[in-house]
Amino acid sequence: MNIGSRMRIIFLFLYNGSTESGIYKKAFSQVQLLNNMGIDANLLLIGDINKTVVNPPFIIRKPVISGKNDGAIVRIIRSRKIAGIVRDYIRNLGPSDVLYVRYSLLIPYCPINFFRPFRKCKLIFEHNAIPHKEYLQTREFLCLLFEFFFGNFVLFQADGGIGVTNEITKFQRNKLWEGKKPFLTISNGITVDSIPLRSPPEFVPNQNITIICVAHFSSWHGVDRFILGLSGYAGKSSITLHLVGDGAEVPNLERLCIKNGISDRVIFHGFLSGLELDRLFDQSHIAIGEMGIHRKKLSESSTLKSREYCSRGIPYIIESSDPDFPDDFPYIMRIPADESPIDVGRVLMFASRVCQDMDHPEKMRQYAVEHLDWSIKMKQLKVFLEESIVKNGSSPDLGSP
Repeated sequence: MNIGSRMRIIFLFLYNGSTESGIYKKAFSQVQLLNNMGIDANLLLIGDINKTVVNPPFIIRKPVISGKNDGAIVRIIRSRKIAGIVRDYIRNLGPSDVLYVRYSLLIPYCPINFFRPFRKCKLIFEHNAIPHKEYLQTREFLCLLFEFFFGNFVLFQADGGIGVTNEITKFQRNKLWEGKKPFLTISNGITVDSIPLRSPPEFVPNQNITIICVAHFSSWHGVDRFILGLSGYAGKSSITLHLVGDGAEVPNLERLCIKNGISDRVIFHGFLSGLELDRLFDQSHIAIGEMGIHRKKLSESSTLKSREYCSRGIPYIIESSDPDFPDDFPYIMRIPADESPIDVGRVLMFASRVCQDMDHPEKMRQYAVEHLDWSIKMKQLKVFLEESIVKNGSSPDLGSP
């Protein structure tokens, strides 16, 4: 790779072998849109490369053994190989190049030239969480320990950062003890054209209401709150909840349904995609988003799932605020950020109201096109990198308060 003056962006992605993961789709969409805008951008895939990975010109593939379910020695070897790939790639990056990394504690994969004195390129972290809160919630205590001792030092290596919510941006910006760096909030986006528009079912009061939730289920999704609310519901409507996806929380949710005697009203589908998933959305009146963000000690979210719901045109329930949606957005029902069971009666009132507007899928879709599409988000990123990172280096702080 020849060092030149034109800005290039390299997204570093540690790939786990799944092209269906939301994180992979996000990185792919970001790089694709930047290339469509005339920016020289690459997606550097390091990991379990397989035949399912598409190979457009902007993808650079670096296979590494998966290390899944292997012992400590194999994991160490894998970590060192990843570090070697990153080291060799950074060596060929110049002052106009930007290495864009989704923030996680990269200590196992950090070669010496990852650090400021040993590289020429710029380094940008994208922050999707407040690390110590997330590690406490997921019980990743080793990561928590590393974050406590080395998190500020790793953050110091960056030339700037992107937070996906104002809350996260403010937290990361305030951690910096060496002075201000350029920070900006760019919430998550989605490629709207890649999401089918839903054809909603008819809503008939006091008859069957179908609700869908698609996730890689964790405790912070808060689905247990809805199950507990459903178990206490004794109204006239028949309610069916469809849970689509896998995840560590699924066995707990299955046990909770059995314990509360509502297994006949909650259907676990496992992972679905394509036409199967599209048909299930067409059968559903509303959807469930995240109802346990407070378990991460957060009050704001910017989830990919909310953006998919809006693009599909299905109203949904969440507990937190979102920088891309006004508080009075008519197709979102917000619930208290606590451990209380969901008020199913209130959910049915919400479903009745939004479903009476038969044009609600088209209206939600139009909002997604105007506010959520990656083309909009990547224009913001392009300006930020050109004006605050590559051109001016250490410009004033641009983060949202």
